[in-house]
Amino acid sequence: MACKPITDQQVRLYMTDLQTHSQRTAAARAGFSERTARRFDADPTLPSNRKIAHGRTVTGLCCTNPMRDSSRESSVVAGLHEQTYIPRLQDQELARVQ
Repeated sequence: MACKPITDQQVRLYMTDLQTHSQRTAAARAGFSERTARRFDADPTLPSNRKIAHGRTVTGLCCTNPMRDSSRESSVVAGLHEQTYIPRLQDQELARVQ
């Protein structure tokens, strides 16, 4: 659950308290969760120096190929869908008529 952003002062307090206290206690004294403390243990970069991630986090799903045309792709997919399901639709229409 996201509340307030962690400040540099909180991280500095956590790092100094970590020398004499447990991770849980140091995190509580700094004012954030134990999970957040583990994140700062893995990457001790101060929040003001971190790059803010914007946009999609999944790579490879964005249109990186400039030659791709999503409208063309959608029409191709729609055409393939129609080719695949026409016999079923005809069977259903015949069943309704009979």
